[in-house]
Amino acid sequence: MTSSPTARIFFSYARRDREAADRVFAALEAAELTVYRDTEQILPAEDWRGRLEGLIARSDGVLFVMSPNSVRSPVCAWEVEVASRLNKRIVPVVIADIGDALVPEGLERLNYIFATPAHDFDAAIAKAAEATTTDIDWVRTHTTLGERAEEWADAGCPRRSRILRGDELSEAEAWIAAQPANAPPPTSKHRAWIAVSRAAATRRQRSWLIGALAVAALSAGLGVWAELNRRIASEQRDRAELILDRGSQTANDLVFDLARRFGDREGVPQDLVRDMLERSRELVDRLAVAGEDRPDLLRSRAAALAEMSQTLARLGENEAALNAAGDALEAFEALIAADPGEPQWRMDRLVALDRLGDIRLALGLETEAEEAFDAALASARELAGQRPDDAALRGNLAVALEKTGQMALNAGDAAKARASFMEALALRRAVSGDPHKRDSRGVAVLLERLGDVALAENDLRGALAFYGRSLVAAEALAETAPQDTLLARDLSVIHQKLGDLLVTEDDLETAVVHFEADAAIARRLRQDDPARLEWARDLVISDDRLGVVRWSLGDAPGAVEALARAHDLAREVAADARSDRADKDRAARMAQKLSLAEAAAGDSQAALRTARTGADDLRGRVGMEGELAAALNNVAWFSLLSNDPAGALAAAEEALALDPEAEAFKLNRAHALMFAGDADDARAIYLDSANSDEWRDMVDADFETFRANRLETPLMTAVETALDAGGK
Repeated sequence: MTSSPTARIFFSYARRDREAADRVFAALEAAELTVYRDTEQILPAEDWRGRLEGLIARSDGVLFVMSPNSVRSPVCAWEVEVASRLNKRIVPVVIADIGDALVPEGLERLNYIFATPAHDFDAAIAKAAEATTTDIDWVRTHTTLGERAEEWADAGCPRRSRILRGDELSEAEAWIAAQPANAPPPTSKHRAWIAVSRAAATRRQRSWLIGALAVAALSAGLGVWAELNRRIASEQRDRAELILDRGSQTANDLVFDLARRFGDREGVPQDLVRDMLERSRELVDRLAVAGEDRPDLLRSRAAALAEMSQTLARLGENEAALNAAGDALEAFEALIAADPGEPQWRMDRLVALDRLGDIRLALGLETEAEEAFDAALASARELAGQRPDDAALRGNLAVALEKTGQMALNAGDAAKARASFMEALALRRAVSGDPHKRDSRGVAVLLERLGDVALAENDLRGALAFYGRSLVAAEALAETAPQDTLLARDLSVIHQKLGDLLVTEDDLETAVVHFEADAAIARRLRQDDPARLEWARDLVISDDRLGVVRWSLGDAPGAVEALARAHDLAREVAADARSDRADKDRAARMAQKLSLAEAAAGDSQAALRTARTGADDLRGRVGMEGELAAALNNVAWFSLLSNDPAGALAAAEEALALDPEAEAFKLNRAHALMFAGDADDARAIYLDSANSDEWRDMVDADFETFRANRLETPLMTAVETALDAGGK
């Protein structure tokens, strides 16, 4: 395969930004990049959407010129959607602050390059050129093969024509295996085309190949799965085995033999888990292609995708999980349509609906999640009604009731939620004597859910009773399987809820015991699997709760210690490529909370360092200008308490530049001017809002704090006198 040192870039921009975009375009061409731009390449009478899509397909990447105009442009959003669907590398270059505008899906988690008037334009272009040309040989092959895969798909995915053969096929397979860490992944059409090509090349030896692939994938990957299982829960072990044992009885035996051999080994990083999932996906796709219309192999692929979807979701790969769950559901529904009398297909569809609902909910698609859960409940009732003595089907019905009950509780319908949870609890209790702990765990979880319902109805005694019963059950289960992360997480959550409830009851001494137990569990889960973002988020919340209740108990050193841990980890999570807006918000709040605690504990210098760190972390984060302004105001305040009026003035003025009308920012600027010796300008600000009671209260509170910290000037008394006189 050939490669080119010059990247071909599609240039996406809003027409209203033509002048600024022209400058970026010219700079990219000067950097010897081939830039496709629709104004030059599209004739007036052409099908512009088809032409643009063709240009994007032929490009090695897309440079998105980000501005308030482009993020609101339907055409630009469509271009980003096409690029995302084709798995093109997207490089956002910000030419103007977008404020609170909604960023198109596909851009939120990317690293932005800033080329605004406040930034170094040449440096920004250099970064953009570097970003678009990184791993260009591999990316160019992605483009070339992608175009051919699209042509193959447009031709109806033929099995004998338009496919790869000989060295081309071997090179394509080697290309997939050599994917660089930060390169855009192959599309599903890439993979399907290569898989069909391989199946055609070895059709006569299909049976042997399937067995060989299964053994090769299992041998290479089961160690990863088994090692993973030690850390991330026995439920994960069940899923891993489900994914890998579907191919044949020989593969099934091998799964259990190797699982026993690796059962006591420690876990491995998540990147290896993702690699294993990718290999498993390739295997099941090949099984399905090779099996043609065999229902057993088609079901094998669909069942594996259903289980993989939940594992991907637990790894934080929600978009990939959503695709896998959707593919699984589509496959099961096709099997049902082909053979409506087969009950297994309906049970499989039920599992796929449950997975799909969970993933949609995690992505914030609440209406779509509710649709999936309602469909799952209807299916579960039908199946359980047909075989009322089947414990597994009753368990499936209990799960479906739990999901719809939780959706009802989230929507404020406590009565419906209680009815669903009580019905599910009765089903769980009927089979909780079974040696499998899943039903016993279900009882513990449902008791917790009923506590949530009681709390929603302000029945604090009822909530405390249900939570207490759930805690007893969860502790008993966790003792039977100390390494089971699912049970440990359940125990952590119920400790949190009990702690929160006890805080509202002013029983802080008992609440702190629960928060400490919760934090200890969260810390162990985090230490066991540091790459799992979910555990890190949990630990941030746990240490935050612990710090707050310790402060309420008068344990200032203990509070600062816990809040500092939460702050450090929140920053780490916010910097992770998988983080979302909530993670960044949490990091900003933790910086503010920790700095306030440090200052209240008498360490203004530590508070100032924390506040500066919080502000520095927020700089450059698009859409978080309000949070940055608040953080800068904190820097100004703690600079004042640290007797640094110059630093306070700089921070206050930077905050005011972001929000010129904020009264608190104006007040800190006045304080900074006063302590810097500029009494006239400070006095003018102080007296500008003299008729406002709220302003007077703010001034009084701040002056009281300054005096408590031995910071005072004659102007303070003069301002107080003038404010008492109405600002005269």
